[in-house]
Amino acid sequence: MASSTTTSSDPIANTCSEANQFTFTEIGVAMDATKLGVVVGTAIANSTAYVTPEGTVRMYFGAEGVVKSAVSSDGTTFRVEAGDRIHPAGHFKVIRLDDGRLRMFIAEGVEDILSHISSDGLTWTQESGIRISRTEAGMPDGMMGLTIVPTSGGGFRGYTSDLARTDRPPGGHFIKSATSTDLLTWTLESGVRIGTGASTLTESAEQPHALLRGSNCVTLFYFKADLQVPGMYYSTATDGLTFTSEFPLGIRGGNGPSIIQLTDGTYLLYHDAGHPTEGFSIHVGKLELSPAVSATSDPAPDIKANGSDGPLTLSTTGTLSVSVSLTAGSGAGTNADWWLLAKYSENWYYYNLSTNSWQAGQTVTYQGALGDLSTYTLPNMSGLPAGSYILYFGVDTLMNGLVSTDRIYYDKVDLTVQ
Repeated sequence: MASSTTTSSDPIANTCSEANQFTFTEIGVAMDATKLGVVVGTAIANSTAYVTPEGTVRMYFGAEGVVKSAVSSDGTTFRVEAGDRIHPAGHFKVIRLDDGRLRMFIAEGVEDILSHISSDGLTWTQESGIRISRTEAGMPDGMMGLTIVPTSGGGFRGYTSDLARTDRPPGGHFIKSATSTDLLTWTLESGVRIGTGASTLTESAEQPHALLRGSNCVTLFYFKADLQVPGMYYSTATDGLTFTSEFPLGIRGGNGPSIIQLTDGTYLLYHDAGHPTEGFSIHVGKLELSPAVSATSDPAPDIKANGSDGPLTLSTTGTLSVSVSLTAGSGAGTNADWWLLAKYSENWYYYNLSTNSWQAGQTVTYQGALGDLSTYTLPNMSGLPAGSYILYFGVDTLMNGLVSTDRIYYDKVDLTVQ
């Protein structure tokens, strides 16, 4: 299996630690209904991409029940190619082989994982046989596509999860792995890597993408749907098997991750976004390894109002944009209460991730492991009543749903509305 260019100065490819953390910087929309020329609300999702020897990026995605494709010179602005690639669509992942051909691993609905082969990226032929059986994998409701990395012994390791069906409640999903010497015959490995049934990271996990970090070291990016707000997480295993720590990437929603590396060394991450009435799309952003943080540094929350640390004055007709970020420091991986609070006229309000709204009370916003959080922006607000406000964002490392003043790290912004 071939990969795009890496260099000795590439910290993602040439370092590996379970404590490594990533940042994601949104670039924009790679594909949506307007670009595709279809009605808003058409499902557009499940992207996978590769880099050609010439440096062009070809992205495959599901839309209108088939696999379609688009090309880009920079990985961010795409031109849709005429025709359909594979029918029907499912959940799929593509790899480029050493001989220049491409192989697509696809699970078409409630089916096993099959494979298709192509010499030009446009015309695909289904290969005979089943790559991984859903019965063998213990995934009777169906499977996701197979994301694959090479191993140091000359073989391959693939990761897949059970299918998240829209007619079932979210949650309860899991990621398993399998090995192969030829990409055609696969052997399931025992146990669950992440998710329901795993030994350590037992919360639901689905739709994985595997990023090779060096000899057998793998970072898995995956979606967690059974949280107060669904989101993308990642976890690194130095052996590709034992995942013990996970961190949020800071993308609201963010299912269907797919990662490529451009010829200049830049890593791009694509993910699904959208809603039937608001429109589905595939977003793209830059993925980077977070700068090393001193092991003795405390967690450092940051909150801004309209991009300012405050104090800030706003008119009653003005618009307020609140954003938060976190550098975990020595607290990385520690379970904690995450607080997003506001005080107005001696009354407390908390931010509810489930409803994306402020509600009366002093309730914890989220509970889970600390990790670096890229800038997370709340929905804009306008028409606030006149008065003095204090906005707080903080974390405390005694995860009990109570404000532990001796263990809390926080930042605040003073706001006056007049």
